[in-house]
Amino acid sequence: MTDLRKKMHLVFWPLVRFTFLIVIGYSFVHFFLFIEGNLPLREDMYLIFLPIVVTAIGVYFFLRPKLKQLQFKRDNTLGFYCTVFAIAVLVPTIVAQNYLSKALGKQTVVEDVYQIEQTPFSKYYTVNRFHIDTKKVGWHTKTRISGKTSSELYFDAYVVFPIVKRFTEEPSETHVYWLGMKYQRYGMNPKDSRQEKWMTQRFMREIQNEFNLIDFRSFTFLERLDHSRDRGDYISALHQVGHSKTSKALILHPHFEPYEQRTAHLLLWFFLSLGGGFVVCFTLVYFAKLKQEK
Repeated sequence: MTDLRKKMHLVFWPLVRFTFLIVIGYSFVHFFLFIEGNLPLREDMYLIFLPIVVTAIGVYFFLRPKLKQLQFKRDNTLGFYCTVFAIAVLVPTIVAQNYLSKALGKQTVVEDVYQIEQTPFSKYYTVNRFHIDTKKVGWHTKTRISGKTSSELYFDAYVVFPIVKRFTEEPSETHVYWLGMKYQRYGMNPKDSRQEKWMTQRFMREIQNEFNLIDFRSFTFLERLDHSRDRGDYISALHQVGHSKTSKALILHPHFEPYEQRTAHLLLWFFLSLGGGFVVCFTLVYFAKLKQEK
């Protein structure tokens, strides 16, 4: 058996089998626990964090011993290979979970928003009869500094406004159904408080102008944000309009694309990330040498 065939047998094919095991196995867990079971866990926890944990554990205990059969000139090369192999498994796993969440999320058609709580839980809703009150708007903004040298300034704005059955209806301080939008802006951190204040004010003016130009009556479907990582920020926006029972508020994100396009190109990205990861890992295995048998 040639060295390449040995390396394929000992390292590369175990990677392929492990990748499909993680993608398929975790997808079943995701479907039964979080799509069908609707466990109350934040989306980023089961779409990103749990796949990271599962992949890291699997790579350490299953693929790392396989990689030790390769000969490395430097001690840290094994860690580099483990990292690359982990990324090759993790990226398609995360993309697959995002695809499943969007593709298999249930859709319900309701006559008006007040029927939402009277129907089984769904991720998406189509509402036939509604009125949007963009005069009673709550805003919540926050800034964060990022980058190795704190050189990047990120500005996030969250806005909520009520959706009701008819235009004559006046939403109360305990109104349940609200539309929520998130806006983001990015710039270089000025590292001066006055310039930062000016930049955030400029960002806010841009966002408000964008908000005012959108015809929210043209949305095609709504997405429920119960388990969104941003729910706390939307709740903060509700406080700005004096909402007194935010724990019962239902935040819905309006989509303007056709419902059939909700998955965008996620399936394509899955196959690209899967194939790309395999190509990179095969290249690493190809140029590595096997340890000599003693």
